[in-house]
Amino acid sequence: MKFCTKCGKEIHDEAVICVHCGVEVQKAATTGGNSGFHKVPKCTCCGNIAPWKVGPVFRPIDWVAGILFGLMGIFPGVIYLVVVGAIRMNEKNREKICTKCGGRNLFTFEY
Repeated sequence: MKFCTKCGKEIHDEAVICVHCGVEVQKAATTGGNSGFHKVPKCTCCGNIAPWKVGPVFRPIDWVAGILFGLMGIFPGVIYLVVVGAIRMNEKNREKICTKCGGRNLFTFEY
C-alpha cells in the first residue's frame, strides 16, 4: 500500500487516482523523484498520518501568564500578550493538534 501525496490516506499500490480526494497519484510519484516523501505530518504520539489542526493564537496558559505579569504592572502583562500574539499570528508558529489522539506538538515531522 502507498499513501496519497495530497490527503495522506492509504491507497492501493497500482492506483492512479486517490479514491479519497481524487488527485492523480501516479503522475506525482513519477515526476517527484523521491516517491516516499509526502508533505503530510506524522504524529509522534500515535503515528497518525493526516493533516493536523492548528492551535489558537492565545492558549489559556498565555492568559494566566499575562495576568501574572499584569500584577507587576499593567505594561509587562500587555507587552507579553502583544509579543506572543505577534509571534503566533503566523500559523507555522502555533502548536499542532493531532486529529486522532489530540496530541499537541509545535514541530510536526513530515514523512
